[in-house]
Amino acid sequence: MRNMRCWLTGILLFLATGLHAQDLHFTQVAAQPLWLNPALTGDFFGHVRGGLTFRDQWASVPVPWRTFTLGADTRLALPFAGGRQLGLGILLGSDQAGELDYGQTSVRLATALPLAEGSHYALRAGMAVGVLQQRFDPARLQMPAQFDGDLFDPDLPTGESWQATSISGLEWHGGVWLRLSPNDALHLSGGLFAARMRFARRYLGAQAFRRPWRTGVHLHPTWTLTPSLDLQANLLAQWQGPYREMIVGLLARYWLMRNPAAPVQAGAGFYFRKGDAFAPAFELQWHAWEAGFSYDLHLSPFRSATHARGGPEWFLRYTLRLVGPPPAYRGCPLF
Repeated sequence: MRNMRCWLTGILLFLATGLHAQDLHFTQVAAQPLWLNPALTGDFFGHVRGGLTFRDQWASVPVPWRTFTLGADTRLALPFAGGRQLGLGILLGSDQAGELDYGQTSVRLATALPLAEGSHYALRAGMAVGVLQQRFDPARLQMPAQFDGDLFDPDLPTGESWQATSISGLEWHGGVWLRLSPNDALHLSGGLFAARMRFARRYLGAQAFRRPWRTGVHLHPTWTLTPSLDLQANLLAQWQGPYREMIVGLLARYWLMRNPAAPVQAGAGFYFRKGDAFAPAFELQWHAWEAGFSYDLHLSPFRSATHARGGPEWFLRYTLRLVGPPPAYRGCPLF
């Protein structure tokens, strides 16, 4: 029993301290701005923005990993702040994996403030605070004591005593974001972020702990090649202790309508995660709605278990744009 407990504890603690369990993990890095950088909260053309993402990894192996987010943000005018608006947002995230229903759920509140704005530049800073819980279901375990000869009997006692099957903690996120538009053909944007989590009590025999800082940078240059064609690159690099992750993406977008109030475009491209996967990607925008899809194809040695199929990822986003009153009312001169 002691060997079984040590084995299970080691696996769960490895998952809890790995990069993929530290924070939600996506291929389409720009699909959920509230997940990427809190400084992006409220940075959009419209009044209210809502979006969801769903990722289904490793369906062909016994421990599939499903990740989901649901977020919304808006802006609030600040009195006596020269017309600046405060971005406010909320993000709900969930991970679920394996036969033990190991997973984590988090709720994060984010805010961002423009530090400088002009016709060709913008600088924002943001922060987010959240709570999260990690858990597993010991009822799904099959322990040696439950085997009667060659048969498994779930009604037999496991012989194990679990003092805690979940743990709660706090998370902090901070970031800055910069946009530059030196000319009509080139638009540059990017940011820096840092995040940390802290768990206050013991979990499966482990002492209370803080995870290492997770820091990173993201860049999104866009080139306007023709009036109807854009090319956008997406780069995400992040570090946490010994863990490293780098994702590079390239998307071509064909615009049928560039009107900011009712844009219409379709795009296609790919993402590449260094040392792990290649993912073709597609997206579509129709007025207030945006949708995207990608599919990871494994390049790492793990492909022997997944048959190179990492899994699909979707996102859906809606932006509410209200029509405001005219700046001045003019009566008809005939009446």
